[in-house]
Amino acid sequence: GAAGSPSHSGMVQQAQATMQEKISSLQEELTAQYKSSAEAAETKLKLNEAEKALDSCQAQLTESEKGYEVLAEENEKLTTSNGLLQKELDSVRGLLAKKEEECTALRAVSDTAAMLYTQGRGRRHSR
Repeated sequence: GAAGSPSHSGMVQQAQATMQEKISSLQEELTAQYKSSAEAAETKLKLNEAEKALDSCQAQLTESEKGYEVLAEENEKLTTSNGLLQKELDSVRGLLAKKEEECTALRAVSDTAAMLYTQGRGRRHSR
């Protein structure tokens, strides 16, 4: 059996080498898996952060939309009250115009009366 010894030892070495290779390749695989799972976790985290940022943007957008609606409502109210004020102003102007017409008419009457009076006095004097 002594002659068989070296070849047996060679087989053991071969087996060890093969095992070593397997172990190495498994370690590489594990490392790759670990790397990819770490990357996946990082990606997940980034995705989470992106989603949070998106939510925040959405919330801000909703807020600004609410703000816009409020502004639009206020604008509508102002436009309405502006319209009302315009109507009021127009009616006041209308009244003023009427008053002016009345004043003009009264002045005309007054002027006529004054003229008649003056003429009357003049006639009296001429007698």
